[in-house]
Amino acid sequence: MWWKALLASFGLIFVAELGDKTQLAILTLSAKYGFRQVFMGAAAAFALLNALAVSVGVALYELVPEKAIKYAVSAAFILFGLFMLLPERKKEGKGTAVPEADGDLIPQSRADLEGDREGNDAGAPGGRDEDNERSPRLPAGAVIAKHARGPFLSAFLMVGLMELGDKTQLSLLALAAKYSYPALVFAGGTLALWATSLIGALVGAGLGRVIPQAWMRRISGVIFIAFGIINLF
Repeated sequence: MWWKALLASFGLIFVAELGDKTQLAILTLSAKYGFRQVFMGAAAAFALLNALAVSVGVALYELVPEKAIKYAVSAAFILFGLFMLLPERKKEGKGTAVPEADGDLIPQSRADLEGDREGNDAGAPGGRDEDNERSPRLPAGAVIAKHARGPFLSAFLMVGLMELGDKTQLSLLALAAKYSYPALVFAGGTLALWATSLIGALVGAGLGRVIPQAWMRRISGVIFIAFGIINLF
């Protein structure tokens, strides 16, 4: 049914992105530039990436037998879920950054992000001082975005670089291959990513004080595995 495509894409993508590095990086840019332009840039990038993922999924739906798609989608979501259940490795030495499984580093709290921003403003001409050395590092996409001109382009580049080939884009590809409603899969996934961007920009790290990031990853992992198993029947 059509509503299953919408609910599955919205629900899975929403829980997968809560507390993700992209959400926290959007928080960083919002603290620097303000909410509106950052959100618009992130929203545009999400829409473009989702359109690409859904287009590939539709092509697979037309070319690959239905049974093969069913098993491939289930395997993909179970693997995504197991990946999200893996414990995070904490970096030894200075700083409080935690490596995500793909190697990017994300800040732990809004206080850390604010401290990093204030340290850059008050630092030496080279932009580095002792306090700044202890600040958490931003993900690679956010570092590149810092050199872009303007909040819209910064957010667009950041999201585009960080989400290209990420689990959420691959999940939408799999959902578009499973369901025959590509427009609804696109709408559900895009609305979910816009919603998490709003949370990241407006609420910030407050959610992380209520639900620890490790638990959000575990919850997402269990939901992904459950979806993969249910899809087999």
